[in-house]
Amino acid sequence: MNARGFIRLGLSVALMGLMVGCSSSATGGSDRASSTAESMTTLSQRLDKAKAQVDTILGSLDGVAAASKGGDIKEAFKKFASDVDATDSAAEAARGRYASMKAKAEEHFKAWEAESQKITDPALQQAAAKRRDVAQVAFGKVVETSGKVKADYEPFMSNLKDIKAYLGADLTPQAVDLLEPNIKKAKSLGESLKKSIQGLQDAMAAVKSELTAAKAAAPAPAK
Repeated sequence: MNARGFIRLGLSVALMGLMVGCSSSATGGSDRASSTAESMTTLSQRLDKAKAQVDTILGSLDGVAAASKGGDIKEAFKKFASDVDATDSAAEAARGRYASMKAKAEEHFKAWEAESQKITDPALQQAAAKRRDVAQVAFGKVVETSGKVKADYEPFMSNLKDIKAYLGADLTPQAVDLLEPNIKKAKSLGESLKKSIQGLQDAMAAVKSELTAAKAAAPAPAK
């Protein structure tokens, strides 16, 4: 290959590199938004399982109460105790998914703001800031409702663990009767927890809608 050929080859490689770089920059925000939305979908699926687990454990608690009236109370308690542990594990998995989702969302908003500041057209910069602010307000609701889930989860699990510990030491029909107020409390707390979980799922759905919405027509560049 002669010198002119090397020059052409070099220019071609440089041009390809420039095109790839521009493509990566152009799709970065879209990729981050998609990744954040996907992490919310995964977390919402975990939360569906968490709501189902609340029903499962309350059902096994009813099973203990029923068995105390005439049945295999040991087997009923064994299932209840196992469900308490499973509920704790499910909550731990959901907390991990939430932390991952929150980190991705915060990274996306930070990068979104940095990239918006590179826009020189005032109208476009204002439009970008408005879109970002709307999405961030929606995400703030996710953080708020996650706090409600935590506030409802802690007393729910504390009460269940108290029941488990009490029956673990005194597995008798008399003990189950004494725990009737705690069993009623578990059901009330369980319903509150499921509602707060649904609230978190609804808040995440609103953020996903903002992140995945079709882009509005950009305003005409300022003259």
